[in-house]
Amino acid sequence: MLRTICNYFRQCACNHDFETLAIVKVTDEVGSTSYHRTYRCKKCGFVQRVKL
Repeated sequence: MLRTICNYFRQCACNHDFETLAIVKVTDEVGSTSYHRTYRCKKCGFVQRVKL
């Protein structure tokens, strides 16, 4: 619990320098396609997933 709180404050104070981890193509039953990109900060390790 304390580690989670410390990581949260570290992420808030970080000037993020993101790098791309993965680009995932998602297709549902209807046939529509969407992409999810996953980024990670090089400095603090914060992971962010973005739906495009």
